[in-house]
Amino acid sequence: KVEDLKVFGGSDDEYSSSLALGLDQVFLSGSFLNQATFGSMSLKSKGHEDGFTLSLPSSDLSQPKWCQSFGGTGVDRIEGLSVSTSQKLLVSGTFHGLIEIHDKQYDSGDGSGVFAVILESGGELLSTSAFLASGYVTNYISEWNPFDESFLFKKVHGYIGPNISA
Repeated sequence: KVEDLKVFGGSDDEYSSSLALGLDQVFLSGSFLNQATFGSMSLKSKGHEDGFTLSLPSSDLSQPKWCQSFGGTGVDRIEGLSVSTSQKLLVSGTFHGLIEIHDKQYDSGDGSGVFAVILESGGELLSTSAFLASGYVTNYISEWNPFDESFLFKKVHGYIGPNISA
């Protein structure tokens, strides 16, 4: 039995990629083309396709608490979402070309790049810079390491990057 169903979107395409449960929030991430509407919040992409992360109260899915978008000149997607035990949120994804994060621009060069940022549970950007790798990188996943309160980044077949402390 479906108890609560909510549909978000706009006139163009939206895609969901990750879902994570917090103590009293549901976090959803994905990407959108051109423009998207989530409840009363509207986002406009900076390029072709931008990534988004939003928070919904778990008791009422009708209106997002907050929404963040990440994008630049090309196709930018949020592909990973993890919640720490202290309710910090790791958002990771891929970008092509330029992407702007926390008023800084990053360039993936001729290939694609990956990025990761940490958000507070209220949506504020905690990290003032982004973890980046570039040059046709794929298959990155992240997971929460409860032993040292950090997020791990790795390639499917081996470790590739540093931990980022939350």
